[in-house]
Amino acid sequence: AAPNAERPGTIRLRPLNLELEGKAAQTKMLFEYPRSSKFLFAASALVVEGTSDAEVLEAVYLAEHGLTFDDVSVACIDATSKDVLVESMGILKQRGLSVHGVVDLDFLWRGAGSLLPDSGAHSRFCDAFWAACQEAGLCKEGEPKKLRDGASRRAAAALALERFGSEITSFRAHLRDNC
Repeated sequence: AAPNAERPGTIRLRPLNLELEGKAAQTKMLFEYPRSSKFLFAASALVVEGTSDAEVLEAVYLAEHGLTFDDVSVACIDATSKDVLVESMGILKQRGLSVHGVVDLDFLWRGAGSLLPDSGAHSRFCDAFWAACQEAGLCKEGEPKKLRDGASRRAAAALALERFGSEITSFRAHLRDNC
């Protein structure tokens, strides 16, 4: 027999796929050194969408209180995206931390629906919001539920606050009290 020939009964294995998906990938990301060193020894965590959000909140807290988050045992963690922020909060809560999340206003029309119990009210809000954005010319051409780049995001937030203030206040209260 040739030296490289397979023997009868040989089982050929594929290479292992070590890519993580979903919550496993999020957990791995949270435990990477820069992030885990923040929350492993903290009493509570503040989870934000991204690095700039974390930097702004930390700077504001320092300016207002003269203390850093480290001084008061708060870990400010960037989740890297609003798409994984809620899952990141859940992982940290499972580890026994008191956890709070901070999101931009656009979370109301890009993610909050899964956290709100009355999906009918949220669906009606989203439909009315997107119709108002289309009417104001803030949507991409041919994509009625996508905002144009640049200033239209700020304009959409202003429009939402102006026309849907009471709904937003209600959604914010529910998210603050229950998530």
